[in-house]
Amino acid sequence: MKALACLALALLPLQADGLSDLKARLTQLQGQDPVKGHMGRDLWQQDRDGKETPKVVQGSFQVYVEAGPQGLQMQVGQNLLAQARREQEAAVKDPEKDSSTTRVLKGINPVDLAEGLSAADGLLRDLAQCTLLEEKADTFDGQPARLLVLKPEPKLNAQAKKALKSLTATLKVWVGPDGTPLATEEAVDFKASRFLISFEGSTRKKHRYRRLGNRLVSLLAEEESSNSGFGNVQQKKVVTRFQPA
Repeated sequence: MKALACLALALLPLQADGLSDLKARLTQLQGQDPVKGHMGRDLWQQDRDGKETPKVVQGSFQVYVEAGPQGLQMQVGQNLLAQARREQEAAVKDPEKDSSTTRVLKGINPVDLAEGLSAADGLLRDLAQCTLLEEKADTFDGQPARLLVLKPEPKLNAQAKKALKSLTATLKVWVGPDGTPLATEEAVDFKASRFLISFEGSTRKKHRYRRLGNRLVSLLAEEESSNSGFGNVQQKKVVTRFQPA
């Protein structure tokens, strides 16, 4: 009788942990259903070099994007382009003139925009370098959710490994009742040194997700970072929003 009981237990399917379930769900959300809408981004960056007056760059843009089986299409409005042209003309006479719109537009990266519209891909890459620390019942925006607390363990090249002195990182993922991720929050702090010069930094990221058809889309992405070293201190905040049409 005991042997039969052990055999029955052995034949039962192993229960997957929350991380395995999440990866399986994300694999289902790597589809190419058409999606379109307006994507906007606000950028603020401050660089301080020694005792010099901090240099601040801030600007924003909004573009219309469409993504589907054929790839990504982006439309930039005439008003935004006209503002960039005015800044370029003013900079010819005075290089110190504000050119934040031009800088922000030059920073538009189609790969980056596409990542927000196919968020499952990037999240799967992050999870591939994580181990599960904790899983528990929780709520998010008033609805039931599972909270996964993970430890990222990124692979570093030889040069980065040699320079790195300490690294602490955590990734939290809130998962809805149907297994779809609702949000993530990531915190990273590091210290390193190179050529006897120390530098350190921190990054905080937040994402809010929605399923649209067979794909996962990032509706809100916030990233704040601070890095110091070689006498320079840089602080940066980037907020990206997507409004489906």
